[in-house]
Amino acid sequence: MKSIFILSLSCLEIFLLVFPKISLCQEWEWMTPKPQGNDLYSIIFTNGTTGYAVGKNGTIIKTTNNGDSWFWQTSGTKQSLKNVCFLDENIGFTVGWGGTILKTLNAGATWESIPSGTDAPLREITFTDDGVGYIVG
Repeated sequence: MKSIFILSLSCLEIFLLVFPKISLCQEWEWMTPKPQGNDLYSIIFTNGTTGYAVGKNGTIIKTTNNGDSWFWQTSGTKQSLKNVCFLDENIGFTVGWGGTILKTLNAGATWESIPSGTDAPLREITFTDDGVGYIVG
């Protein structure tokens, strides 16, 4: 009986120690980009400061200051994007669900759809050089 009381008292002490910390979470806020709440699946940096992340619902976001802030790029799709790859600072590709392949030639200012010939999910894209690329579904 004594061990049950001590165990109950220990659980109460842990709860009282943790609960005030949980209430602090109510003061958290999204930093950047607001209101980005989509899952992100892939990230790549093309140089020391510029990076791209892709994710759920066609999300593409870009940073030009090491990730201190991010801004939206228009993908033109609602399909989830699973992987992003850049050949250089301007030419990039992303792939995703529904056979989605997108390409940019201008550092993500615009993204154009490329027909893949499939509706299957595409998960990875990589290039061995400027002319040879591989996509895995």
